[in-house]
Amino acid sequence: MVVLYFSAEVKELLLAVKAQREERGIDDNGWVFYSRFEKSVGPVTNGTLNQWCKRIGQMIDVPTLHPHDFRHSGATLLKHKGMSLEDVSNLLNHAGTDVTKKFYIREDRSKIQMEKDKYDI
Repeated sequence: MVVLYFSAEVKELLLAVKAQREERGIDDNGWVFYSRFEKSVGPVTNGTLNQWCKRIGQMIDVPTLHPHDFRHSGATLLKHKGMSLEDVSNLLNHAGTDVTKKFYIREDRSKIQMEKDKYDI
């Protein structure tokens, strides 16, 4: 079973999207992100996400943007905001913290610089 964690704000936004679609008679088959292929509606595929990221990446001058980059960024942001490495690892459904630490958590170089500056050397 997949568990999704999101804020109360995201819950409200999702409920608003649902209500808006109902008001407009949009049949999304219960999918938040969906695409139409011919006359049927289905979930967004990995290929679709890759295409969207490629387009967004071109717009923001990050031509290598990939959906998995959001997972890495989210993990790094949570860790830098104070979430324990163990909790970040569990959230990502990793078996242990080694993969999370080695491949997901990026260093906060500005924090390291500020810490170094405390020692005035």
